[in-house]
Amino acid sequence: RLWQADRDGVRSVDAFVDRLMGDLAEDAVLLFHSDHGEGFGEHGTYGHTPVLYEETLHVPLLVHGADTDGTVEAPVSTARIPEILLSCAREEPLEAGDLTSGHAVARTESDDAIALRGERWKYVRREDEERLYDLQADSGETSDVGDENPAVRSEMRGACDECLDALPE
Repeated sequence: RLWQADRDGVRSVDAFVDRLMGDLAEDAVLLFHSDHGEGFGEHGTYGHTPVLYEETLHVPLLVHGADTDGTVEAPVSTARIPEILLSCAREEPLEAGDLTSGHAVARTESDDAIALRGERWKYVRREDEERLYDLQADSGETSDVGDENPAVRSEMRGACDECLDALPE
């Protein structure tokens, strides 16, 4: 039933967007995104619980009406949305590959955990625990491979610390 409710929600949004597109000028630019995904039992969670697995972090981001097309497979942080909109407003070319950054960062609402995701590696830190996932070898995020990849874990830890240091207080 959860899958049905999710599909019904998607159909509702699709119908709304279709009506919206019909009402807008042809040169309008629209950006669609979500703030979180949904769990459907993949790690024993349902809905958008405060976990940092891919099912809750990997969200849609679609720009329609910009002077470009293409699909970006690498992570793009939703923190880039203002920059994307500014580029569109200035009618600057929007290069899909330029949207990616080395890592996308996410935190739980309570700020007790942070995740840093690259194309291959994902680092998650919660209090005194840290985990490293190899998303190419383990897309289900079932095995912590930090002990087998200490250099990667250290690099991701440092990049995570840099992200935290850059946040406004």
